[in-house]
Amino acid sequence: MRAVIGSLGLKVTVEGVETAQQIALPRELGCDQIQGFWFGRPMPAAEAAGFILADFHRATEPAGPAAQVA
Repeated sequence: MRAVIGSLGLKVTVEGVETAQQIALPRELGCDQIQGFWFGRPMPAAEAAGFILADFHRATEPAGPAAQVA
């Protein structure tokens, strides 16, 4: 499977990930994207913007006291 994923030069999305254990294999195989209920449930479009913005803000915040510049 790894040879197929790596040799085709395509973006690979794994769907249906519902548990933390299911994330390990796609990452090990070099899949580009992983989606499923583990990351978020389906929601109305009006809620999706807030969900995306909250995730963006979490990703851009410093990691904690160690990340702060003195």
